[in-house]
Amino acid sequence: PKIKLFLWKAFHGALPVGDQLRARQIAVEGKCKNCGQPESIDHLFLHCSFAKQVWASAPVWPSVDYSGTMDLRDEWSNLCSKKNLPPTGLATGALAPWILWQLWKARNNLVFNDRTSSVAEILSKATATAREWASSQMTPTELKRRSAYPTGEAQDNCVIIRTDAAWNETRKVAGFGWTVQSENRVSSYSSAAKFVDSPLVAEGLAMREAVMKCREIGLPRIRCESDSSQLIKAVNSEATFADLYGIVEDIKTLALSFEISSFVWISRERNMVADGLAKQGLSAELALMPLPNVV
Repeated sequence: PKIKLFLWKAFHGALPVGDQLRARQIAVEGKCKNCGQPESIDHLFLHCSFAKQVWASAPVWPSVDYSGTMDLRDEWSNLCSKKNLPPTGLATGALAPWILWQLWKARNNLVFNDRTSSVAEILSKATATAREWASSQMTPTELKRRSAYPTGEAQDNCVIIRTDAAWNETRKVAGFGWTVQSENRVSSYSSAAKFVDSPLVAEGLAMREAVMKCREIGLPRIRCESDSSQLIKAVNSEATFADLYGIVEDIKTLALSFEISSFVWISRERNMVADGLAKQGLSAELALMPLPNVV
């Protein structure tokens, strides 16, 4: 309720920023304490140099485009449609509302307590509060489901998902491949992503893409198989890897969407189809990229 009221005020010009206070004949300077420019709602959340730094560093894709005139109300749907990047741990939901909320709290802290906030602090708090909110939205049924079906256990009548990834170290690009096997039918999928820092992250992203697809098509029970032992251990809470944290949290959250979900290691020999799909996805993405500059 608090965040909803805050957003309503932001969109209806009801936040007490400098311009609004001066319009009410309140004797204030009305300038942004970060940059000295007139403080409007759009300025505070979008145009201030500090706000621009926050949005530029936000773990979302695609990044915020400042090429044209920006208005918060007009830009809002675009801000909320951006994909959260690892390691946010946010499989669903927008980060934008929480960034605005933390910018507002930081502004008040500066105005009333003369305390400055860093870009990293804003984004860390925004991500943490977004995760807390997402967890609070879990229903008792979902929480029971998480405890009732440990991810490491095999279950009957599950659709088998096999995932793999291929990674190009030079271009930091990854291809993802996965198969969905139900009864006698096997469906194949592939995709790709840029700005992937390691092969382990690529494996995690591949599994996340596959699980998201399974949720999208409404599968009730899934058994996810991967030849990455590190990924399987991480998803089953048997090991922790810093660069996988957000992705693993995404996968665990997505797993709550299913009646049953399990995550199992398989040998590379059993995963050759997904491996081939991942390599196809990587090759297709590399073919679309411009050649690197040669000095």
